[in-house]
Amino acid sequence: MIRLLALTILVAAGFTAPIPLAAHEESAHYDRINLSAGAGREVDTDMLVAVLYSQHQSTNQATASNEVNQAVRWGVEQAKAATVKVTTSSYRTKPIYQKRHIQAWRVYQSIRLESSDAKQLATLLGALQQRLSIQSLRDELSVAARKSAEEDLIADALNAFQDRAAAIAKTLGRSGHRIVDININTSGGQPPRTLMRDTAAMESAVKVAPPVIESGSLRVNVQINGTVELIAP
Repeated sequence: MIRLLALTILVAAGFTAPIPLAAHEESAHYDRINLSAGAGREVDTDMLVAVLYSQHQSTNQATASNEVNQAVRWGVEQAKAATVKVTTSSYRTKPIYQKRHIQAWRVYQSIRLESSDAKQLATLLGALQQRLSIQSLRDELSVAARKSAEEDLIADALNAFQDRAAAIAKTLGRSGHRIVDININTSGGQPPRTLMRDTAAMESAVKVAPPVIESGSLRVNVQINGTVELIAP
């Protein structure tokens, strides 16, 4: 009975021994400070994105669909001939009700154009407006341009983070700091700037003058959030 009691005490001690050690390790994490720093700049846009659409309403669904399909197919062919990137997007067929009965059908489809050549795109839009309407026209940053700007800004933001941490350590009389964790956020920045919206549909086949396009700039931001631990003097 005495041996069994001694063994029980020994096993219990084996399970409880790590507790003071864990508490000691936890207490070693002191003088930690959360801080943030960032960098940003205006970057010239290098990409134009236009959305055009065709919409037709008729008492016959097939007639409405046929009108839209022909106009969109023509627009896609014109864009491809101009070597402008084109993709089709939303396609909607909506019944128009009157007194709970379908009186007509409205069909809609849009296409998206992308180009880095403002003059070329403006000329193409002038031609496309003979049968399509411009829903929106905006300037953006290409993936390559944004990536290049972000890489430069990450270095600037990290330097700003280190400078801020060093200044805090010095002010508090510490010999330096070490980084515990850090998070880099490059999702900031302004949304694309709309240049044109809701242009009225052109009913006639008269050639339309190209829209005036003046690209601008968008702000790219990089934010650094992290935790540093101050080193004892």
